[in-house]
Amino acid sequence: MKARLLLAVAVLAFSACTKEKSKETPIKGTTCDYAPYFTGATFSYNTVDGSTDTLRYTLLVKGDSMISGQPWRVLEDVDMGDKSLFRCGGGEYETMADFSDIPGAPADKFHTVYLRDNLPPGGSWTESVLVDIPILGKVNVTVTHTIVQKGSPKTTKQGQTFEDVIGVRTEASVPPVYPAQEIFTNFYAKGVGLIQLESPTDTTYVTSYAFP
Repeated sequence: MKARLLLAVAVLAFSACTKEKSKETPIKGTTCDYAPYFTGATFSYNTVDGSTDTLRYTLLVKGDSMISGQPWRVLEDVDMGDKSLFRCGGGEYETMADFSDIPGAPADKFHTVYLRDNLPPGGSWTESVLVDIPILGKVNVTVTHTIVQKGSPKTTKQGQTFEDVIGVRTEASVPPVYPAQEIFTNFYAKGVGLIQLESPTDTTYVTSYAFP
């Protein structure tokens, strides 16, 4: 399964197979140090899962779109054509993802804050989403994001080192049925954006990026 660089998918970890769709990029014209993306920028990634298979894809920043009177940035998968919405401001980085084609997922688009670059190491925030889980039925899944690294270097699986990185660990739980379980940890480099996503099953890392 091809990782799609998002945090929102964590809330679906307890239901059937997930289909990751979202990517990241901010509103045009704002200062977003950990997602400094502009129209026409491209970002290429590899996903490896321990097998001989390597999935490669490229994301293209398309421009802006108005949704319910609010401006969002559109990012497109060059190969698949999938589009997602992102924006940032005031230290918060947001995405809006559509999981309506996943059994048990919310019918409406799911909005999440996937990064807060103004929090110190150890800082965290929580979100809740109603998910239909087999056997349990509809339950509120609690998603917790925690800053596990800030301002220090990170070397990706490819061997490239980025100097100023924020790491965000995402956990999901359904108290008291399911205790908190780590879903993945994302690493964002200043001036680049997402450089690596680490999950128990695979790793996605940036291989190249270009600004217009």
